[in-house]
Amino acid sequence: MAYINPCTVDLTLCNGLGIYQGADWQLPVKLSERVNCVDTPIDLTDFIGDCSIKKYAGDDEALVKPLVTITDPTNGEFTISLTAQQTSMLIAQGRTWKDVNVCQYDCYMYKELTGERYRVLQGSVEISPAVENE
Repeated sequence: MAYINPCTVDLTLCNGLGIYQGADWQLPVKLSERVNCVDTPIDLTDFIGDCSIKKYAGDDEALVKPLVTITDPTNGEFTISLTAQQTSMLIAQGRTWKDVNVCQYDCYMYKELTGERYRVLQGSVEISPAVENE
């Protein structure tokens, strides 16, 4: 695998990618390399994913570590997901559901055998507070 430049995607409520506190959440992703306007999937065979969501990028501890599941390795496809229980523990304080909290996230792919490690996804994520949080 060649060097991968991380893709920056801001996960907002208006683009349908934000997190609703207390609800299940998942984000399907497909990694590809573009050369001469042709997209070629990045083979993720034998890679393991790791993702963190933090209030601020420099924080020592993650608020939550989403599950990264490689769903179709040869086509560069994986999913990042959180359960409703995990999203209910995220910081989301506001007077209405529109008062979102913004956190930072990044996602890495790595091979334990070779030590290859690439940041593949990064950005901010909006979290909408729940009115009723069980």
